[in-house]
Amino acid sequence: NARRAARVIEDLQSGRTGDPGTNLLVLKQMGGMIVFDTNDYISKLPTEMVRGVLDPSDPDDRIIAAALFYEMNYRENKGDVYDKKFSRGVVFISQDVQAKTKTRTKGVQSQEYAATSASREEINEEIYSGRGYVKVTPQIYERLRGQMSITRAELRQLLRLKLQEPLDFYPNQYLIFTRPEDEEVVQYSRQNGKSGLSLDHLVGSYNASSDAIEFLPTVDHLDLPIKPRNLEQRMLVHALMTKRIRQVTVLGKAGTGKTILALMAGKEQTDQARRGVHRDFFRQMILMRTLDKVGQEDIGALPGTLEEKVGPMMESYYDNLQVLMEADRGRDRNGSRGKGGPPSNPNGGEGNADRAVQKLMASGQVKLQVMGFIRGRSIQQRFLIVDEAQNLDPGNMKTIVTRPGAGTKLVLMGDIGQIDSPFLNLYNNGVTDLVNRVRLRWDKARESGELLSNSRLHLSAIVRLEQGERSELAEFMTDLYESAED
Repeated sequence: NARRAARVIEDLQSGRTGDPGTNLLVLKQMGGMIVFDTNDYISKLPTEMVRGVLDPSDPDDRIIAAALFYEMNYRENKGDVYDKKFSRGVVFISQDVQAKTKTRTKGVQSQEYAATSASREEINEEIYSGRGYVKVTPQIYERLRGQMSITRAELRQLLRLKLQEPLDFYPNQYLIFTRPEDEEVVQYSRQNGKSGLSLDHLVGSYNASSDAIEFLPTVDHLDLPIKPRNLEQRMLVHALMTKRIRQVTVLGKAGTGKTILALMAGKEQTDQARRGVHRDFFRQMILMRTLDKVGQEDIGALPGTLEEKVGPMMESYYDNLQVLMEADRGRDRNGSRGKGGPPSNPNGGEGNADRAVQKLMASGQVKLQVMGFIRGRSIQQRFLIVDEAQNLDPGNMKTIVTRPGAGTKLVLMGDIGQIDSPFLNLYNNGVTDLVNRVRLRWDKARESGELLSNSRLHLSAIVRLEQGERSELAEFMTDLYESAED
C-alpha cells in the first residue's frame, strides 16, 4: 500500500502548487485538490471535543482529528482555504467501523469506499510472481540442460560474475534461463501475460537449504494423469509435488489451471500414501473455499443440511475432480501411469467419473470442509487446499495459515483480479498481505544473513499463472472484460 501510494503521489507531482514552507502538499488534478496533511490537529481542537475520545499517540485518531478540524473550519466559515475548497462539507471515508463511529458522533459524515477490481497490469506490477530470469549463452544453456542441479557458487563461476555483481534469489524462486534468441519472446510474455517460451524450456527452482538451483524435469518424465500445458503450470506442478515445500500460494485468473492441478497433486500424493508407496505422504485431501459468492443469496437462505448448503459452493471442485478421475482412468486403460492429460472426450465417461468422485468422498480420501469451523483445529498429515482465498481478509488468512500441523501441506489459490468482497481490493486482501509478508521476511533475512541458515524461511513458494488454458472462449472473454475495465 505504501509503495502504491508513493507511486500515485509521484504521478501527481507535475500538478504541484502551494507554499513550500507549509506542511501541506497541494496537488491539482481534474479541477480538484488533494492535500497530504501531516499536521497534528488533536492539539488544535477544543478540549471538550478531544477528551476521552482521541489519543494523540494513535495514528488513526490523528487522521480522525484532521477530519474534525476540517469540518470545524467549514462550519465556522473562517474564510481560509478550507471553506472555499470544501464547499460541500467534509466526508470521512474508511472501512474502520470504530473510526466511522467516532467521526459520526462529532457530526462528520462518514462513508465506506467502494472496492474496485484490479487490472492485470496492476497485479503484474504489484504482486511478486515467484519467478525470475537468468541470462546465459547458448553454450551454457545446453550444458545446464544435462545437469540435475548447480550450486549458486558454481553458477557465479560459470557466468563469470565479478565479486560485487549480485546473484541473489528468493527461496523456491523459479529461474528461467534465457539465451539471446529468447529475449524477444520474454519481452512479449511480460507484456501480454502469455507463456511464449516452450513447455520444456530450461527452468530451475532455488533450494535455499542447499544454496543450489534444482532443474525441473521435462514433461515427458512426469508420471501424472494431467500434465502441465505451459511453462507456468510446470513450475506450479513442481511446487505442489515437492515435499520440502510445505506452503504454496497460487495466483492466477480464471482458467489458468490452479484448481485442477492442485487437486491432481493432492490426489496423487494421497493415493501413494494409501497404497503404502510413500507412508509419509498425506492421509487425506481437505478442500475448502470462502463462501463469498456471485449474487446476493446468503448461505443461510439455502435449504437443507450443512452439507447440502455447502454442496453448491463446492461445484468447482466436483467439476475438476470428474475431469481428473476420467484422466486417471484413461491413464490406467493405456496401461501406463505416464500418459496423462485430459480425456479426448470428457463427457464420454461422465457417469463413471461421477461415481468415482463419490467413491473418493465416501472413502474419506477427499473431504469438504467449511472454513467457518476451522478455528482452533490442528490439521495433521493432510493436503489442504483453500480456493477463492482472495476473498479472505488478513485476519481470516492468519487463522487459515496457522492451522497446519505436522506433515500438512497448505495450498492457497486465488485470483486477486476477481474479488467478490466489497471490503477488499488488490492491496488489502489476505493473499496480497501474505505474499508481501513472506517477501518482506525474505528481504530482512537476506540483509541479516539468515536467509540460508533459517530453514523456516524455505517452506513457502509463490507461483503466479497468467496464461489461460480452459478454452479459447474463456480466454477471449477474460481478455475482453479486462480490456474494458482498463
